[in-house]
Amino acid sequence: MRSLALPKVPPQLSVARTVAHVFAVILIISSCAQAIPLEDFYSFGSGTPDAQLPPNDDEFAGPIDLPAPALPFYDEPYETIFVNNNGLLSFLKGVSQFSSRRFPLPDGKLIAPFWADVDTTRTGIVWYRSTTEADLLGRFIDMVARLQNQDSFTPSYLFIVTWDHVGYFFENIDKTNTFQCVLATDGLKSYAVFLYAD
Repeated sequence: MRSLALPKVPPQLSVARTVAHVFAVILIISSCAQAIPLEDFYSFGSGTPDAQLPPNDDEFAGPIDLPAPALPFYDEPYETIFVNNNGLLSFLKGVSQFSSRRFPLPDGKLIAPFWADVDTTRTGIVWYRSTTEADLLGRFIDMVARLQNQDSFTPSYLFIVTWDHVGYFFENIDKTNTFQCVLATDGLKSYAVFLYAD
C-alpha cells in the first residue's frame, strides 16, 4: 500500500488573518492485482447517519453546510460543499453534467477522486455525511501521523463521501466502481483521502 502527500501550499490570505492553508491529498492505493477491501473504507451506508443522492445521472446535492471551522481549500475557506454524482466534490456550485474536458474545469474549485460519467439510475448509491465520531477522527489522526515530515494534525470533523458500486452512463451496470473521499480540517490545514475498491 502506498501513500502520497502533495506538497504544502504557501501561506494564503484568510478572512481577517494570514494563516498557512495546507491542502494535501493522500491516495490510498494498492497494487493493480489487489483492491482495497471495503472494510478498510471509513464506515458508510444505511447503518450510518449518511444522507444519499437519489438515483440519477448528472445530479448533485448542495450546497451542504460544513461544520465549523470552515474548510480551507487553497486560497479560500469554505463553509459549504456540493456532492456531485460524477465522482467529484465542488465548492462554488454543483456540476450537473460530465465533460471529458481536461482540468481545471470552468465549474470552479473541485476535488475529483474519480471524475467519470457515473450513472446511479439502476445501480449504486452516493452516500455522504460529516462526522465528529472519535474513532474515525482517531483513525485519521493516526494516518496523518504516519506520513513523513508532517506536523501533528487533529481534525475538527471529517466529511465522508462514498460512491458505492456505482454504474456508468447510460444506465450500465455490467461494471461498477466503489470509491471514497474523506475530507478533514482543523481550520488551518485540510487533507483529502481517496480510497478505491473493486
